[in-house]
Amino acid sequence: MRRALSISGILLVVLAFVGIFAFGMIVSPPPSYMMVAAVEIPAGTTLASVPDASFRQVSVSTDSFVLSTILTGSELRDVQARGGILIKTLLPGEPVMWTSILVSNNPASSDRTVLGLTDPNLVSVVIPIKNLPNGLSAGDYIDLVLVVSNIQNTSSAAYTAPSYGGNVFPPSYGTPQTLAPTESPTPTQTSTPAFVVPISKTIIYGARVANILRAQSVQTSSNAQSSALTLGDVTGLELIVPRQAEELVAMSAAAGELFVFQTSLSAEALKAGPSMGASVQDIIDLFYADRDRMKAQGTPTLIPTMTPYPSNTPGK
Repeated sequence: MRRALSISGILLVVLAFVGIFAFGMIVSPPPSYMMVAAVEIPAGTTLASVPDASFRQVSVSTDSFVLSTILTGSELRDVQARGGILIKTLLPGEPVMWTSILVSNNPASSDRTVLGLTDPNLVSVVIPIKNLPNGLSAGDYIDLVLVVSNIQNTSSAAYTAPSYGGNVFPPSYGTPQTLAPTESPTPTQTSTPAFVVPISKTIIYGARVANILRAQSVQTSSNAQSSALTLGDVTGLELIVPRQAEELVAMSAAAGELFVFQTSLSAEALKAGPSMGASVQDIIDLFYADRDRMKAQGTPTLIPTMTPYPSNTPGK
């Protein structure tokens, strides 16, 4: 009987051990693998030129957020194929982190934009914006239009509108106008014509949105034991723009109001030339030009009429 009790006790211990082990396997996440440097790798090294023996793969069990900041083997191979560059020296045993690499579409660029700026001809800039198209997010492309409502000349007097007349031509909107040349024995330099404000001009085509900046506020619950971060109104946009446009974008942000036009997601390949721009005088000229053309062609003036809804009354 004692022998039977001993065997039962051993079986219970074994079953308990198996149960605890199985429970641990269920609640504990499986180990993940990350890449670490096996040797010292200096900053500025192109990762594609580093041999595989310079890295080793180790298993680790830690928080998923921490793991997302460290490259796995497949991610390292992808970065090597995309021409990633190491921006800090890695010591032996140090993990290869996204914040240590300069590569396009770097997931860490959402917190530090420069980690994804592989083109030296591009820069990031923050501009003040009040209104955005619905659903605009990082990675989208926009056109940036400046509207200036007040222009001062050197005498600090506002520009005045040129009078409408025979010498004022409506905007051609891409159709070149051929004017009869006039002979002048002594060419004279003419000053820049005045404009009626506001005037507008597209200054950037297809700028990529890096981040959307919003006001933040911390709300504390009534029991003062918990708080929540709430995103407020949009305060600005971080855009990726050509480096040669730095001065134009800075002056535009200081001189007037910037408007955002969301474009197709294929706008990255857009090759658009300079915009024609628009002013109030353009609208006035177009108004009179269309009216004169309609009078000459005898086009009747269309008066909008209201079409009533069909009656649902039986028999009608």
